[in-house]
Amino acid sequence: MIEVHNYQSKVGFAISIFFWLLLSSSHAQNVQLEVLNSTQGLSQGMIYDILQDRNDFIWFGTRGGLNRYDGYTFKVLKNDPFDPFSISDNTVQALG
Repeated sequence: MIEVHNYQSKVGFAISIFFWLLLSSSHAQNVQLEVLNSTQGLSQGMIYDILQDRNDFIWFGTRGGLNRYDGYTFKVLKNDPFDPFSISDNTVQALG
């Protein structure tokens, strides 16, 4: 009987710690969301892929080119048939 009670106490304690950690970590996070669309400068609403690079730029692959977001403004890279160094197509489906 003592072994069963001891096991139940340990399991109950472990479950209590788990829920305490779960609840305390959920209160510690402060998530801030921002709507990004064509009004803010995104070239196109159809987004195929999103990537954040090591410089904290967020890149969006869209039908309207490659979009780089720095947290404030967008820079849009599009295909220029007269520039051999531009992106090959305005539809960017995969990043990375």
